[in-house]
Amino acid sequence: MNAAGIPTPNNAGVRPVFPSICSQKKPIEFFWFQTDVAADLEEAFEKYVAPQFESDYAAAMAEEEFLDTIDRAKKGVLKPVYEVKEINAKTTSPERIFEIRNGWPNTKRGSGKSQYLGSRLFHAEPRELGDVALGLFLMAKREMQTDTMLWQTQTADAIYAKQRLQECRANNWEGIKSC
Repeated sequence: MNAAGIPTPNNAGVRPVFPSICSQKKPIEFFWFQTDVAADLEEAFEKYVAPQFESDYAAAMAEEEFLDTIDRAKKGVLKPVYEVKEINAKTTSPERIFEIRNGWPNTKRGSGKSQYLGSRLFHAEPRELGDVALGLFLMAKREMQTDTMLWQTQTADAIYAKQRLQECRANNWEGIKSC
């Protein structure tokens, strides 16, 4: 209860939300944890996101915007929540995983309809590495039939990013590449 005698929520055990270093207005280093499929962020975009576009032109424009977002993350100037936010603590505990968010219209010329296509770059900010963001997984976010399906997909991808962080840490950060 607070001083006025009003019951307050029990926050015991709830991890506070921290802003990402990608929004702290100071330069940081950005790394990508390489996979067999994607040695760097550009390859990850070309593998996971670009093929989801209705046109090659739209994919190329989106890739440039995505890479610009990463450059702004390195400068620490992303807008919290709109462009970067922490994933729900319950999903990724005990690790802190963040997502860098992008979104674009996805249209086919002359189709008369437009869909949404987004990307979510899941990353960690391991304190033991200093002012570093470590890209772990990039997903394409397409309009899906239900919000539940989308939530399940994104949650599974966040859990996968947590597992990749744990693998990277266990391997003494082998396989990370500067972006």
